[in-house]
Amino acid sequence: MKKRLLQKEIKMKKGFNFLIWNKFLLFSLVFQLVSCREEIFIEPIETSGILDTLEIPSPPLKFNLNTYVEHPDETDSLCMDDIKLAENDIAKGHIFFCQPYGFGSSDLPQEMYLETLCINNNMRFKKDIISDVIFNNQTQGCYGAVMDNYIALHYDMNFKERLFHQADSMLLAHNDTIDYSSCEKRPQILGENDYETTFSISLPRQLAKEVKMGKGNDMPFMDIGFYIDKLGLSSGFFINYFMDADHEANQKVKEELFNIAITEIKKVKKWEPGEYAGEKVNTEFNVRVFFHK
Repeated sequence: MKKRLLQKEIKMKKGFNFLIWNKFLLFSLVFQLVSCREEIFIEPIETSGILDTLEIPSPPLKFNLNTYVEHPDETDSLCMDDIKLAENDIAKGHIFFCQPYGFGSSDLPQEMYLETLCINNNMRFKKDIISDVIFNNQTQGCYGAVMDNYIALHYDMNFKERLFHQADSMLLAHNDTIDYSSCEKRPQILGENDYETTFSISLPRQLAKEVKMGKGNDMPFMDIGFYIDKLGLSSGFFINYFMDADHEANQKVKEELFNIAITEIKKVKKWEPGEYAGEKVNTEFNVRVFFHK
């Protein structure tokens, strides 16, 4: 019995000693690695040859129409014709202050004053029509670009910009009313920041019965124009557009819908005026009014 216990004790001591030895070896290995960390050396990779042969693409150059018309592509017949036309006009002494004008463009708010300033400087204001139809390898706007180059050379580089500023000053001095879409900052309901202002009106029960819904349960809506002065006061309401949901019967209640809409809009006692050239201006505004039952 004592002999068995003694053998068991010897085995336990051997196991314990083996465990201690393993821990010692592990500790020694870690210590050596840490001690040698400053001796680790990574050989640098030679990159000069790679960088010499690496082709880095350049960013695409921005197209400059004023530069292009000096050396246009010979196959660009649209531009070539415009250049000839502009050069012929210049030869006749007809100089034009050109403004690009495309589909959906509206008149410039200061256009009337630009026309006057152009006459005073021996030139004419002209809208350079730009089509919304794109032709492959054909360039539009070359007529205006040739005129711009001539003006920059024979007047000065900032002539057109200066005339725009003068026209803006004349517009503001005359206290003109301008379309809200031309404003740098459109009129707003105080505290709001909507690009387009809309109203939603629940119709009185009797009128709701008379209004007919269109396909897809569409309800009629109305665009209403009015004026907002520099103090933010509204006046002069009128109908810009009425969508009757394709029901002739809704035309019969058009005026009634208009009057309800005006009553709702007038609940806004004061508007935040529109701004143009950094100043508050009188504007012609438009809001869309939706009706629902």
